[in-house]
Amino acid sequence: MPAVLKFDSSGKLLKSFGAGMFIFPHKMYVDRDGNVWVVDMRGANERELKKSPEARGKGHTVAKFSPDERCGSRSGGRGSPEIRRTP
Repeated sequence: MPAVLKFDSSGKLLKSFGAGMFIFPHKMYVDRDGNVWVVDMRGANERELKKSPEARGKGHTVAKFSPDERCGSRSGGRGSPEIRRTP
């Protein structure tokens, strides 16, 4: 399922993106330039990996999508809670 859904004022789905990139997309922010920032709050633990092996290496990241839905950058631990920063 896509992590980001955009609706018009009547509730019609206009866009969706980010499918398969996150384990638990938890927070989202749209900055003044129209970039969409999504936080993946959780990393895959053993129980989740048994259920969803494709989750390996995902989680504990922040992704920035440009207004045209391209993922321009990701930062974080990529599957672990350690913090890594990218310029």
